[in-house]
Amino acid sequence: MFSHLLLLLLLLLLLQLLQLLLYYYYYYYYYYYYYYYYYYYSYSYYYSYSYYYYYYYYYYFYYYFYYNYYFYYYYYYYYYYYYYYYYYYYYYYYYYYYYYYYYYYYYYYYYYYYYYYYYYYYYYYYYYYYYYYWHRRQLSSFVINTSTFFHFFFCSLIPNTAASFFSSF
Repeated sequence: MFSHLLLLLLLLLLLQLLQLLLYYYYYYYYYYYYYYYYYYYSYSYYYSYSYYYYYYYYYYFYYYFYYNYYFYYYYYYYYYYYYYYYYYYYYYYYYYYYYYYYYYYYYYYYYYYYYYYYYYYYYYYYYYYYYYYWHRRQLSSFVINTSTFFHFFFCSLIPNTAASFFSSF
């Protein structure tokens, strides 16, 4: 009977020992698992934070570069527009100057033509007047000379000849 009690006590002791071993086993197992999980989670968090930081830095750099490029492009576009406007203004001014010069030349040419025409007209008028005056003078001279001749012939020569012819009888 005593041996049975001893055996039972031993069995209970073994069960307590087994329970203690299992308890320590599970405790260390969970502790290790928890530590591993915590370490993994921390590493993941650190990796995510690093990735996020890297991504943020990349985005910032990209944004800065894009903004700088956009600013440069805008500046270049503004400069090009300003240059184009200046060129257009210069072309317009040149065209206006050319038109003004052409107009001035045309006006000068017209004035010259008008002056030449006036001079020609004046010359023609003078020539016509002179010709007319000369022709009139010649005509009047011819009329005077012809009338003088006819007057001399009919009024002086023939009567005097006739008078001298008839006076001889």
